[in-house]
Amino acid sequence: MRKRERWNIDTIDLTEGKPQKTDEKTDSPVKSFVKKHWKKALLILGIAYLIVLIFGFASTKYYTDEETELILSSNNICIQYRLISKKGDIMIDNYQHYITRNIRAFYKRRLLAPILYLLLLLILWITFPLSDMLLPKDFASLGSMEYAHETGKDYVSVTFSDLQFTGYTSTRFGQTNGYFYYGKDNNGLYIVLLSPSTCEEGLPTIETLQTTCRIVHGKESYDKLLEHLATDLEWTKEGISSQLSTFYFSEPDYNPMTTRLLFFTYFSFLVFTVISLLSYITFIYYPVLAPACQNLIIYGNPKEMLEEAEEELATLPQLATEDMFITEHYFIMTSPYGNAIVPIQEILWIYKYSTLHKVLWYHFSISYTLHIFADKHLFIQCPKNIKSDIDGIIDYLAEANHDI
Repeated sequence: MRKRERWNIDTIDLTEGKPQKTDEKTDSPVKSFVKKHWKKALLILGIAYLIVLIFGFASTKYYTDEETELILSSNNICIQYRLISKKGDIMIDNYQHYITRNIRAFYKRRLLAPILYLLLLLILWITFPLSDMLLPKDFASLGSMEYAHETGKDYVSVTFSDLQFTGYTSTRFGQTNGYFYYGKDNNGLYIVLLSPSTCEEGLPTIETLQTTCRIVHGKESYDKLLEHLATDLEWTKEGISSQLSTFYFSEPDYNPMTTRLLFFTYFSFLVFTVISLLSYITFIYYPVLAPACQNLIIYGNPKEMLEEAEEELATLPQLATEDMFITEHYFIMTSPYGNAIVPIQEILWIYKYSTLHKVLWYHFSISYTLHIFADKHLFIQCPKNIKSDIDGIIDYLAEANHDI
């Protein structure tokens, strides 16, 4: 009898309403989704188009293909060609600022990844209620649970008053994770699922409570709750359902620890992506700040050594392959996998490493990687080269520096 008295059926009208006929056709799930999220979809498409447009403009300054090299300047258009034979031998050399251009090209290619990551993080922020999880809305400003759910404001801050325990609990994985309470406001009756710590494992009455909840659509467990309440009140499930919303407040579904962990992960990726993007842009406009140049700081002034290497390469390289060069004082690498400048006299040890590329039993090819160890713990790898190129580089470096 205790549960029935708490419902106070003398003052609450639980008369079963007559179902009203309607001729309206319900929209398909796809159509309803488009109606609900069309603004977000347009915003995402607009931002994606803008990012691709900016990336396209940035990429047109430097373009390289197998046959020619085209450089476009914003002030005046200067076209330079580097002719390459089918075997990869350079027939006409143009190495003016070659290292700087390749550093810029390398980081322009890498711009795409952080831009896509930023776009993905933005889509997640817009599509999912991440902002509401971080800063829940005040439920009083939303009016009703139905409106809050339709507008995507599922995480709300609520102030409850005069909550009564229904006598029923919710279990998850065999453990009690919540206690069902009911209350009344201007919209009528509502159901609240409170955490055990909040309600002290089932207080009969809670006068005032301010907490953060998630608005959840009632499913099987909620239907069972209504059935039990209808039985306790000697009423039908349809009658009690007419007085209650199909949604209820759930405090356990808003887990502060999980929310903090989620946002820590989200903002960690965001900070890493922004730092990467800003770093790449900085290296494009100031190549001397790139790691390939800054690694030279242990041997001297990076800017002066870069200028010296550029001058020697532009004047007359001692040995040139597709992406490795030897000048009078430097070994230079300008491959799609990275750039490097190493003073020849600082090299201590060099060797090649072969890799067999295969899928199951089918062998595709063998590639060779040149490993260079220099003084003061500098280590360089030149991956995916042919054996003859690496053998030539090793022989020449061994002649130029007898300490290797």
